[in-house]
Amino acid sequence: MGRELLAALVDTEDGAELSAALDLGTALRIIRPVPETTRYALHQQIGAARRAQAPIADRPDWAAQQCTRVIAWFSTLLGDPQQVSRFEAELDHLREWHDHAVRCAPTLAAPRLTWLRIYAIRIPPGRSATWPTTPPTSTTPCARWS
Repeated sequence: MGRELLAALVDTEDGAELSAALDLGTALRIIRPVPETTRYALHQQIGAARRAQAPIADRPDWAAQQCTRVIAWFSTLLGDPQQVSRFEAELDHLREWHDHAVRCAPTLAAPRLTWLRIYAIRIPPGRSATWPTTPPTSTTPCARWS
């Protein structure tokens, strides 16, 4: 995960506080920096233990809040062709949070995350898009925008 998306998820600026936390996580070998990038990867066993101890399904309010932050972060990249690489670099997290939203926040976040996933598939690189005039809802089929 990139620093910018991580900062958005923990609701902080990408500054000294985040750097200190990332340095501590790296020192404890909970996370590791991805060489030649500003991205970090969570140790696989740490991620599995975290999912087992605190399933997202048991925290629907927190999941909805995180989904809202993911939506906000990805939405800032829309309409700017120079941001396509940042958008694409975080697609695995978009997919993951979309799956969580379908289970935990189906009426709030899932439609927007679905639209963002469609945007990622349907919009050719270098072309910008805007939100549809009528945002999708849980009762509006996504096929409407295909």
